[in-house]
Amino acid sequence: MPTVIAFDCSLSMSRFVSSKIPGKTSEVQISLKSLGHKLITEIIKYLEQHVKLEYIALVAFAANADVLCPFTRDHETLRRSLEKVVIKDKACLQGLFREIDALIYPEFGSIVPCDIIIVTDGRINWGTGFTSTLSEDCLKSWTFPNTYSSNIHFLCLSDDLVKTKKDDFVRMLLKYNNGHGTLSMLKNSDSDHTKAIKTMANEFTKEYMKIFSGMLHCGNLKNEIILFPSPKRSKEINVDTAPQLYQNFHIMGFLNISDIKWPPACSRHLVLSEGNSFVSMDTEESAIDLGAVPLFIVTLHGSLKVEHKVALVKVGDGWYGVLSSFTDTKKKSNLILSLFESGSDCVPWLGNFSQLGPSEGAPHPPLEKKGSIAFVTAGEPKSYAQNLVVWTRSTGLQTDIQKLLRSAKRFPEKTQVFYKDLNRIRKAALAFGFHELLEGIASILERECTVLPGTSHPEAALQLSHAAQELRAVQGYENNITPLKTEFKYH
Repeated sequence: MPTVIAFDCSLSMSRFVSSKIPGKTSEVQISLKSLGHKLITEIIKYLEQHVKLEYIALVAFAANADVLCPFTRDHETLRRSLEKVVIKDKACLQGLFREIDALIYPEFGSIVPCDIIIVTDGRINWGTGFTSTLSEDCLKSWTFPNTYSSNIHFLCLSDDLVKTKKDDFVRMLLKYNNGHGTLSMLKNSDSDHTKAIKTMANEFTKEYMKIFSGMLHCGNLKNEIILFPSPKRSKEINVDTAPQLYQNFHIMGFLNISDIKWPPACSRHLVLSEGNSFVSMDTEESAIDLGAVPLFIVTLHGSLKVEHKVALVKVGDGWYGVLSSFTDTKKKSNLILSLFESGSDCVPWLGNFSQLGPSEGAPHPPLEKKGSIAFVTAGEPKSYAQNLVVWTRSTGLQTDIQKLLRSAKRFPEKTQVFYKDLNRIRKAALAFGFHELLEGIASILERECTVLPGTSHPEAALQLSHAAQELRAVQGYENNITPLKTEFKYH
């Protein structure tokens, strides 16, 4: 998920604190701005080494917020942008959240969850009109929480938040955000601030930015893998009700894509070998060139892509998913894990997963297609890949009506095509509540009857009049308009 790092650049961040340096008797003066710089640098360093695919944006805020760096995966650009921070007036959260909204919506919309990390000294306000008191009315006057799902993390560099009694307001803000967020204070800051900053960064990243890692097994073959994004950070998965993910995923078998068809998934995750994203920080000799090492997931990915199959994986107690090859461009494809809802009967047309088995061992005759799986069906699958009617722009509706009229001028050869398009438009209009469209099309068809050329087939006028009458008369979404039966003979 995307991450926004907000850096408090208010005047109070220019204050100096005394820090003890190991091996020295005298104390060193260091500004809160420098401590915040070090903390953000440590977080960026962790994301660069462990979560390279994460999109990160950097924002500096005081009374107003400024985007120092838009969403990017270039960590060096983020470090250079961090040097542009300039001390300004007091810190206000309202302007910050307004700027974050404007930053997230154009890039990710309201569907993708986001992490918001606020690095501050704790001397915060809500708006420019507030001085020291913050209340629940501040949040009620603002459209909070945001329409997109977000985790808001406050990292405080001093205990000013408690001294000014603003910690209750921050907890109230997190409560308004559906409880998604944390408040962390700098620990052991009386001695070495630099060490305390590193400890704070390590505890925060390991707890809230950690990516899922595990082992994928298929018989005697196995491979260490990571999932991006982590299932625990996915908006679609309710971590309170979902079972615990296993650290060891086991492939239970393989299915034809034609058998599993279009299963509904609650989340999808990119599967990578652990060495692709994790780099050892201990020694340079521990780094491994994965291009020279045979990996099981590379073989699995290629096999699934060539054979047009998916792998059924057990990821938890009564929790399943499928591994499949996903192609986002003509030249690049990735191995994707699609997680289902918990339960062994989450795909209705496959029945219970415990009853799946090879067709050779099934007591009933195998299916028509050779090598397909014999299973207890629980109904025909509903297609999620049908051609949908999209009228987000007026040109889409105009194109559909023009196609319908072109077919109307070529009766009786295009009779079936005409009624197929007519029923498609009618059902879309009923689904959208666009009932005026049906009356409009009926009027258009009646007008077409009056302007038909003399060379047109006699059936054309009959079919157009019939279609116009049926559009006004037929009720119900499931009822289709059928062609008028005539006695004309044509070849």
